[in-house]
Amino acid sequence: MINSPKWQKLPQHNEKGEPYPWKDEPNFAYYTDEDSGLDYFINRHYEMGFLCGYVVVEKDDLPLLRPKTDLCGDPDDQFEAHGGATFCDKFDWQFFKKLPVYCIGFDCGHGWDLLPFCFIEEFNFIYSPESRKFKLENDVYRDIKYVQNECKKLAKQVADYLKNHKKEENS
Repeated sequence: MINSPKWQKLPQHNEKGEPYPWKDEPNFAYYTDEDSGLDYFINRHYEMGFLCGYVVVEKDDLPLLRPKTDLCGDPDDQFEAHGGATFCDKFDWQFFKKLPVYCIGFDCGHGWDLLPFCFIEEFNFIYSPESRKFKLENDVYRDIKYVQNECKKLAKQVADYLKNHKKEENS
């Protein structure tokens, strides 16, 4: 797991000294899903602080998957991940030894998700203590365990979809 100074420094404790739910989470983690055999990674959005999950695929698989994704979510509900699949492209990032990495993914930065950047002091002009309290009480922070489970579900769906689609092409 890698933590990098490129990420926004998130507050670790509230004014009462209680830890925020992201306190001990990494900004980046890479795994292999045992069931599907696909790799996946979790990346913290560098400004907003929420987590995103990505399943790694082959470059040639992107055209098969891309029509099933949309920036507003998965229009055909082909993939059930948090908020639908919202990313399907190459991920050209310095942490990967072999670049680029091709993937399909989702984010946890939707209207009903708790966004950690709301708790950064420099955003006081946008988020008052009252609105922060409201967000903590009403929105849900999608932690790394949640995103891992969503990635595993997405990896299985992607593997099954690609297997079935390739089988149809070979028939």
